[in-house]
Amino acid sequence: MHINELDCYEIPKIKLTQSINNSISTVIFIFSTSKILSLFQTKKLEHLTINLEKFWISSDTIHLKFKNGKPTQLLFIFVLKNAAENKNFSQFLELYAKKNQLNFIKK
Repeated sequence: MHINELDCYEIPKIKLTQSINNSISTVIFIFSTSKILSLFQTKKLEHLTINLEKFWISSDTIHLKFKNGKPTQLLFIFVLKNAAENKNFSQFLELYAKKNQLNFIKK
């Protein structure tokens, strides 16, 4: 599955965790609307690539959460393995926030 400009589904909830020395980070995109969950029922999801202008991220780690036998959340997990990938993702989030009229605050 390929999402270009992230404009066709929803704004995901994003969770970010970092190692103590900030060298490795884990990013989890959580989608929970019926529109993206319906994709799971019609397409085989093995990989996600998200492009946003000059930035891209990709993952082959996908989890689907169920409640009462129905999918409720689709999680894409991205592992950022070095400072360059962390910087690229930070710039990706800044651009994503700007394009979607959201606030992004780096701490």
